[in-house]
Amino acid sequence: MENKNLLNSNLFGSKKEKVIETDELQVHGHLLRWKDVVIQISNISQISVGNYSRPPFPLWTIAALLIGLFFLPYNKFIGATGLMVGIAVIAVWYESWWDKKDYKFLHLYLNSGTSFSIMFKEEPFLRKVLEVFANIFEDVEKNVNNSVTIDIKNCTVKDNGTFIGTLNDGE
Repeated sequence: MENKNLLNSNLFGSKKEKVIETDELQVHGHLLRWKDVVIQISNISQISVGNYSRPPFPLWTIAALLIGLFFLPYNKFIGATGLMVGIAVIAVWYESWWDKKDYKFLHLYLNSGTSFSIMFKEEPFLRKVLEVFANIFEDVEKNVNNSVTIDIKNCTVKDNGTFIGTLNDGE
């Protein structure tokens, strides 16, 4: 997934937002972890639930297509290259939009201006996770250390404390 994000950020210019596909999130004390990323919870300024924000259409692909069409009668190589580049980038853009259009995201906004969007397939579970984060933020202010694992793949939350128990009882 990291290579796909790198491709998308280079082609579409969205360098500040990262879409994350991960099976689980972990909170240990004052740190939020997934895969190879660790964020200090105090650096998170806001968390919200939302839809996938469609990457902007790469307008430069229209120029590539027009150049390809213009050069096709004169130089088949340049013409075909322009057409293939334009079509390929539009296909990648469309696939990125289509694959994620129905997903819901947990948007983490950091104090630095960077945002992470963590993908969820089931909105009711995402709402529970949002409530878990609200409880974690309250506990961080009280200087309580939590250890919570949010299993996104299986839609479960496991912790060492008591505040999660009420969230899992309603399932």
